[in-house]
This record gives sequence, C-alpha cells and structure tokens, in this order.
Amino acid sequence: MKKYILLLLTFWLIGTGRTFAQNNTKTLSECLQIALDSNLAIAVAQEGVAFSHEKSREASSGIRPKVFAAFDYRLYGNLPTQLLPADAFGGPSGVYKEAEFGVPHVLNLNVQASYPVYNPAARAAVSVARLAPLSAELQVQKTREETVFAVSASYYQAQIAANQVVFLEGNIRSLSRLAENMRLLKEQLLAKGTDVDKIVLQRDLLLAQLTAAQAGYEQAVNALKFQMGWSPESVLVVPAEPDSIAISAGSGAPADLLLLQQQQQTIRAETKAARAARLPVVSLYGFYGYNGFGKAGDNSFFKEFPLSYIGMQASVPIYDGGLTRSKLNQKAIEQKRVSQQEQLLREKYDLDLRNAEINIRTNRQVLVAQDGNIRLAERLFDQTQTQLREGVATIADVLQAENTVREAQNNYLSALVKLRISELERLRAAGLLLNHTH
Repeated sequence: MKKYILLLLTFWLIGTGRTFAQNNTKTLSECLQIALDSNLAIAVAQEGVAFSHEKSREASSGIRPKVFAAFDYRLYGNLPTQLLPADAFGGPSGVYKEAEFGVPHVLNLNVQASYPVYNPAARAAVSVARLAPLSAELQVQKTREETVFAVSASYYQAQIAANQVVFLEGNIRSLSRLAENMRLLKEQLLAKGTDVDKIVLQRDLLLAQLTAAQAGYEQAVNALKFQMGWSPESVLVVPAEPDSIAISAGSGAPADLLLLQQQQQTIRAETKAARAARLPVVSLYGFYGYNGFGKAGDNSFFKEFPLSYIGMQASVPIYDGGLTRSKLNQKAIEQKRVSQQEQLLREKYDLDLRNAEINIRTNRQVLVAQDGNIRLAERLFDQTQTQLREGVATIADVLQAENTVREAQNNYLSALVKLRISELERLRAAGLLLNHTH
C-alpha cells in the first residue's frame, strides 16, 4: 500500500512541476509586452515627457498677463529727514535747515498688473518649449526600441543556451549508454578497460560543458528578468524551441533618426527666437492702491489716499555687444552639424539594412544545411557504434563520430545566433523594432 501511495505522490509532484514550469514559461511576445509595461528605463523616459510639458507651460506664462498684490506697513522710529534751503522761506542763501517728513505709521495696499502686448522673444521661446514634449516622446520611443532589442537578444541568448543544454544532455546520454555497453563487453573480455575510460572521460568533459551551458542560460534569463522589470527571485522559463521573427515588409524610421529631425526643427525655432531678441518689447501696466498715513498719541489720526495709474512701456534693443550675432552663428553651425549627423545616420542604417538582409538569407541557408549535418552526423555516430559492436570500428572512430555530432550542433547554434541577431538588426535599421512586439 505504501508503495502505491509513494508512486502516486511521485506522479503528482512530476505533474505539478510541469504545470509550474508551463505557467512560468514565457514566449518572446509576452516578455516584450511585460518589458514595455514594466521597464524602468521606459518609465524614466515617460517622466521626461511629463516634465517637458510642464516646462512648456512655464514658458507660456511669459506671454500671459501678470497680477500682483502688495502689502507694506512701516512704523518709523525716526522719520525721514530732508535738508531744505533756508532762502525758500526768506532765510539766507546757501543755508539749509533739516526737517522731518511724514508720520510714524505708513500703510500701502496696492494691486499691480502687466501685460506683454508685443514680446516676440517670449513668443519665440514658447514655440521652442512646445517642441520639447515631441522630443521627449521620441526619446520614449527610442528607449522602447532599445528595450525591445535588448529583451529579444537576451531571450534568443537564453534559447540558444537552452538548445545547447538539450544537445549536451542528449550527447551525455548517448555516451553513458555506450560506456555501459563497453563495461559489459569488458566483463566478457571483448573490450579493454582503456576503452571504457576513454568514453567516461569524454562524457565527463561534456558534463563540464553542460554546467557552463546551464550557467549561461541562467545568466541570460537573469538579464531578461532585469530588462522585464522582474525581481531576481522570480521564476522565468525560456523554452528551447526557437521563436522565429516575422520580418515586416517596408520600412519606417528609427527613433534616433526622428530625434535628429526633431532637433533640427528645434534649432530653427531657437534661431527664430535669437533673431526676435533684436525686436522691441511693448508692455501695458496698471496700478491701483491706497496709501495710509497716521500717528498715535495726542491728536492721533489715520488717513487713506487712493493712487492709480496705467501706462505703456517700450524697450528697444540698440546694441547688445554682439550677443545675438554670436547666438545666430552658433545655431547655424549647430544646424549644419545636425544635418550632417542625420545624413550619416541615414547612410549607416541603409548599409545596416542591406547587410542584415544579406546575412538573413545567408544564415537561413547555413541553418538548414547545419540542421542536415546534425542528422547526418547522428546517423554516422549510430552506425559507428554498430560497427564497434561488430568489431569493425574502434573506440577512436566512435569518439571521432561523437565529436562530429557536437561540431555540427555547435555550427547549427552559431548559425542560429547569427540569424536571430541579423533579424533584429534588420528590424532596427528599418525602424520596425516596435512592430516586432505585436
């Protein structure tokens, strides 16, 4: 009875483990969606969009009316003193007499308003600031593209490591079976002890490679979890079955190329703002308030007197020491430099696109050929083992056949890596990386 209970418990644990692994197995599309929703670099870039909107609102306040309320109360311990000419009161010329003016208590209450009727520099600054959110949004797009590329590369690296583990495990099982068969032949005095040792040594070497491949898989998965915004303790399983990339037709524009175009637009707006500094500034202003005066003690009093006025102010720049000219020269140089950067980047992406398409075609052909080589090498390995049992082949022949299998497997994985990276490079150069997430 206990035997049956133990057997049922074992099957239940195996089933639970498989279900747990399946629940934590993520496809590339799922990993990309999680990363786009949770990656901190994208969140930081999105905060930059919110910040740029606030900076734009701040710049817009420069062309809006301003209203201020002021309150001022003074209690004089010593009243202000003025010197008055004595001849104004019939005294001798050249003689002055000091006199105190005012009262101890002074209160001022007023409201002041101003409105920039004509301020081309401020309006040009608003136009520049309104371009900042567009640049920030393009920065978000660039960060998303970089995240898609990094997540895809880590995912493929994990898949390739998982494939390497599968290959090595299969090779180790084959060598273990061969070692067991050789032990039986040794017991029957049909094989030498050194033959068994050679196979065990080869298997141990593969076990060391398996450990390294498993470590590589764990490192790739850890990098993937980091890019997805998952904690290191979370469980993520990447299947060994390689995902294929759907290469979209046509082309778009990578975000960093769009950023350079947006930068040129910003420079043009900044150039316009620099020219506007040579234009006059006209403002309207108004004032309305009360001035109160009083004293305490004998004959105390407090009296208020209204005061109001409106006015217009104009400021005309005549000479700024060459500041505006220097700014305009800087913007002209910057515009030329960014235009050259855009041309250089366009040519680079065009070259990357052509090379990626060539690499995709080549690596697909190589991948098919290497897959066929694996099948052929495996058949030769099986045939060599049969010939060994028949006494036609030697242990050296078997080990050489096993090396051929591993070499074909490594060539297959190498071609698979190059194909996946080439596909990603093609998507990036064509500006279609974000289409890869759908």
